[in-house]
Amino acid sequence: MGYLLVQPVIITMLTRNEVSGHLEEAGKHGIAVVCKEELTEFLNRTNFYPDPERLFKEATQLIPEDEKLP
Repeated sequence: MGYLLVQPVIITMLTRNEVSGHLEEAGKHGIAVVCKEELTEFLNRTNFYPDPERLFKEATQLIPEDEKLP
């Protein structure tokens, strides 16, 4: 398979300002943090109507049942 690069990412519907207290800790662990502003920007580059809340909801539905929080 060759060399694979895996980048841990946290995606949140919160703004960067709202999660500012956690960014340093994520950086220490090499975790990319995609906040509402970046998510909106990414979606604006696509050919469909951007809806970060809908995309977030759809992504949470991809969590396996036994891994979902109560």
